[in-house]
Amino acid sequence: MTQKNTVPQWVNDAIIYQIFPDRFANGDPSNDPIDVVPWGSRPTRTNFFGGDLKGIIDHVDYLKALGVNCLYLTPIFEAPSNHRYDTKDYFQVDRMLGTTDTLKALTQALHNREMRIILDGVFAHVSDEFPAFKDVLERGAASPYAQWFLIDSYPIRKHPKPSYRACGGLASMPRLNVANAEVHELLCKVGEYWIETADIDGWRLDMAWEVPHEAWSKFSARVRDVKADAFLLGEFWGDATPWLGRGKLDSSTNYLWRDAVFRFFVNQCTDAQTFVREIQALRELYGPHGPTMVNLLGSHDTPRLMTICRQNSAKAIQALAILLTDIGVPLIYYGDEVGLTGGNDPGCRKSMPWGSDTWNRKVYEASRVLINLRRRHPALRRGDLEVILAEGRILAFVRQYEGDTVLAAFNAGFQWEDFSIKLPETLNACGEVWRSSPEISLDEASGRGAEFRVKLPPQGVLIMASRWRGPCWKRV
Repeated sequence: MTQKNTVPQWVNDAIIYQIFPDRFANGDPSNDPIDVVPWGSRPTRTNFFGGDLKGIIDHVDYLKALGVNCLYLTPIFEAPSNHRYDTKDYFQVDRMLGTTDTLKALTQALHNREMRIILDGVFAHVSDEFPAFKDVLERGAASPYAQWFLIDSYPIRKHPKPSYRACGGLASMPRLNVANAEVHELLCKVGEYWIETADIDGWRLDMAWEVPHEAWSKFSARVRDVKADAFLLGEFWGDATPWLGRGKLDSSTNYLWRDAVFRFFVNQCTDAQTFVREIQALRELYGPHGPTMVNLLGSHDTPRLMTICRQNSAKAIQALAILLTDIGVPLIYYGDEVGLTGGNDPGCRKSMPWGSDTWNRKVYEASRVLINLRRRHPALRRGDLEVILAEGRILAFVRQYEGDTVLAAFNAGFQWEDFSIKLPETLNACGEVWRSSPEISLDEASGRGAEFRVKLPPQGVLIMASRWRGPCWKRV
């Protein structure tokens, strides 16, 4: 029997924007920690910048104008670290970020603009300040919470090596025994609570592979009893298929897609034919889940897009163009749209620059145009994809949906390319055209089904789209 995709319908149209709250914007200095560093300082693994939920509220209109329509916030619950993946209290917003009322206000501000929000659920491990773990530290095996954790030996010790299982071997982040029924119940209550309390729209689930399938099935059922169209996105770096499907998780972070994109477009170590084969293999792997897999170019766990591209704006724009035209739900990491740089953690967690004079304007303008192009064209969100040219460093494909057609052509090589493409029958002459650089030329065919020539510079992108009601070949 063919497996169906039961993902909430709104996800097909989502363009997700990931925010690391401490680094996005400081809207309320009164909740800053005593040792807050100046905005724009060099990030470390321990410093705080003072970003908070009010800062996000203050910039909702910026996000709306950018075109994104779903925010994903990394953890916001009470925790001792700046990243907050070491939860101390799942039922409290960290005071340095705001309050439950601030979260409600953010959710309302987004919903008023037809935008959504998902929060980060870190359920594989907690902080060593988590009350249940502190009880085990004090009472040992006699603690009623002893089975909540994976204790190797008593008495418990933290150093030199923890006598319990810990995330990455860090004594400060003991792993939860996610096979324990009481732990299952805690996680379900957290999932329900924030939907009921703040009307969030779903969860991104950290290290989802660490949690048993039956636990996610229970979590999914409980969450959807509260909000039927809640989105459950799991963090996976490899094959996520065993965790996806009815009664399980909806989607996964598609790092495998990212790897293929960087091999072809950025590192240029594969050709177009190989790239097409790799992407097609991923679509076959994920089957009906392919259109709602969350594609990304970077996150809080990876070097920045511009750094990977060695600050080559054309390469970064080309990567953003494939992100926003390919099948799958695009995720943009805050700051990538303005060319923010940074290596691995903590370098990838810089503060967002709010002076537009510091932005890479080419990358920003391309990001804004491409995001809004996707918003306007259902073919880019729900359409099929047909590769019409994959040769050497040239890739071109067409996406179509209910009369809407978009053609995208890429030159991922080092030299100019001159080639011909036949205009699809459904792509009429009165449409939109976007060039990644002004020197890109094409013979503008006047009729449907005509062949036209394209000249693309290295890292050049050309996008043509139908259904425009204005002048022929409107530039966007």
